[in-house]
Amino acid sequence: MTDVVVFGVLFGAGALLLLTAQPLGASRPSLARRLAALAPEAEPDRERPREQVFHTPQFEQTLRPGLERTGEWVARLIGRLGLDLRATEDRLRAAGDRGGVALFEGQKLAGALIGFSFLPAAESFGLAPATPVWVWLAAAAGGFLVPEAMLKRRAEG
Repeated sequence: MTDVVVFGVLFGAGALLLLTAQPLGASRPSLARRLAALAPEAEPDRERPREQVFHTPQFEQTLRPGLERTGEWVARLIGRLGLDLRATEDRLRAAGDRGGVALFEGQKLAGALIGFSFLPAAESFGLAPATPVWVWLAAAAGGFLVPEAMLKRRAEG
């Protein structure tokens, strides 16, 4: 059972790094860039060109559109529930994140789905023993909440 937990944590950390496009050792945005992101836009109507978020063009072209569409859906759902994403948007700007709220929410949902499905998939391939559903749900909650905690730490640091 310990092997499964260790393997699951390592897999989850790798998936989280992949989804958040923050490989270990990646340079942090400069202070000037982070401060520029906090400045109000002179022309809010003009659409800025999309900056590349993922480090490889393949991920940028394949993962980003799906994550953004999913994140837009999640953001609309959160808005319908009466919750506000302005604090998350402010944290993203303070951290120098280039993806925006839609991409971030898509990454969180993808992390939850990966967290939920990893253990049953590993069990079906014979790589892990049977685990209770509550462990799957805890892994899903971790996959959803860890990116938010990482963003908060990056924005404050």
